[in-house]
Amino acid sequence: MAAPAHADYSSPHYSTKTKCNAARPAYVTSYTSPGPCQAYIYKDGTVASWAFTVYTRY
Repeated sequence: MAAPAHADYSSPHYSTKTKCNAARPAYVTSYTSPGPCQAYIYKDGTVASWAFTVYTRY
């Protein structure tokens, strides 16, 4: 039997780092775990939004 699919994915984008960090516990399961919140930055250096990668495990 083949191993299950393994694909990390990005969370929704949040307007603040606080909201991003508050959302992370919802992605903790036996199959997934959230990475740290990271800023998405516009070319002018301002923060556009915050998101994190959700890592999946076999």
